[in-house]
Amino acid sequence: MRAIVVGLFFLGLTSLCYAQNKDGEMLSEVEVNAINYDYLKSVEVEFIPFSVRSLEIEVANFDVHETSVIIIGDENAYQDEDGNYNVKFVNNYGIIKAVYNEEGIVLEATERFKNIKMPQAVLRSILKKYPDCVISKDLYLVTYNHDEGTTRKYVIFIKNNNKRVKIKSDENGNIS
Repeated sequence: MRAIVVGLFFLGLTSLCYAQNKDGEMLSEVEVNAINYDYLKSVEVEFIPFSVRSLEIEVANFDVHETSVIIIGDENAYQDEDGNYNVKFVNNYGIIKAVYNEEGIVLEATERFKNIKMPQAVLRSILKKYPDCVISKDLYLVTYNHDEGTTRKYVIFIKNNNKRVKIKSDENGNIS
């Protein structure tokens, strides 16, 4: 009985049919479009919330060659006199304004997100410098330029009793 079970087990592991097509048909080629990989890599940070990252991915995947998307005179997308496409992306947490060239490459992007999770370094430096304060509001600002790179900044509004203070910090917690 044991031999039959072991034999059926090995028979089940073997393939009873050919795994490849006998006609030798080739599958069609798949084109991978990664023209805005530089943008995604530049704005990527380790602690980024999903709401921010999903909008950045939408910016990177936007296709300026879709004529139905770019409507001249639309408040969210228009083509300027230089031939660049200006597009605004919005979700519940923030806005990204992006400028694309005619090939669809992101030349510039300005991101602004409200009340998102901040990195631990920023929170630690705020608690160290202002121990008795409460964070009432924060903004995450990102500026991307294809030639110059990316800058990230946090603007944090804290309050203690009736006093309100505006603090600026980078992603490493350096308060300015």
